[in-house]
Amino acid sequence: MASKSALKDPIILVQSFAATGHATPLLQVAQYLIQHGYDVYYLGGTQFQLASEAVGAKFIPFIGLCDTWHRDWNPVHGFGTGLEIIPSIMGLLAATLPSMLYSLQRALSLLREKEPDREVVVVSDTSASGGVAALRLGAALPEGYSKPPKFLGISIGPPKWTSLEHNDFYFDIPFDPNRGRRLNILMAKLTRDGIYKEPWNTTKRILETCSAFKPIESLFGEHDVHSFARIPHLGLAV
Repeated sequence: MASKSALKDPIILVQSFAATGHATPLLQVAQYLIQHGYDVYYLGGTQFQLASEAVGAKFIPFIGLCDTWHRDWNPVHGFGTGLEIIPSIMGLLAATLPSMLYSLQRALSLLREKEPDREVVVVSDTSASGGVAALRLGAALPEGYSKPPKFLGISIGPPKWTSLEHNDFYFDIPFDPNRGRRLNILMAKLTRDGIYKEPWNTTKRILETCSAFKPIESLFGEHDVHSFARIPHLGLAV
């Protein structure tokens, strides 16, 4: 017979990037899950502890640069304007990836130690999912885990980024339904080999420092990788 703890719903670990525009929608998700009876923890920036506790979540803090990026990284690098914005954001996500991974490993270990018989499901702002990606690509699993936890990503980015039918948001080119996909794919190739090339290569190097050596494409499982070619910062072949 299953133990009492095994019959409970899984523990939900909600995490978001440490910025208000990212934390606010994920805290709303956390509140909804709590209202529907789930046991929810929130992994995020220390400035959001009171907000997470106000919605009923148990707070676990980020450790390192993923918590302090606004104070430590932003004054040095900044985000620029126009086409510079996305490469700058990619650089920030790459810089915070090791601390995101450590924070996630630490949180998962704490939850496993607290309730060893319960499954943990991670619900994450996709901008904060570098730690999950690293675990799936070969980084060391937290103590008590034989495989990465289940993961649900929630994107706060414009939906049209996910479609080959639309051009990149930052190109500021009007949508033309008669143009087809070829120009969008061409622009994706040009940006991937141009302004996105350096931060993408940096991301891959940082993943390797975390012992994550599997190819990025493996994250998509059986999904058609060509459907992701529209998103140039993923660096996929078209």
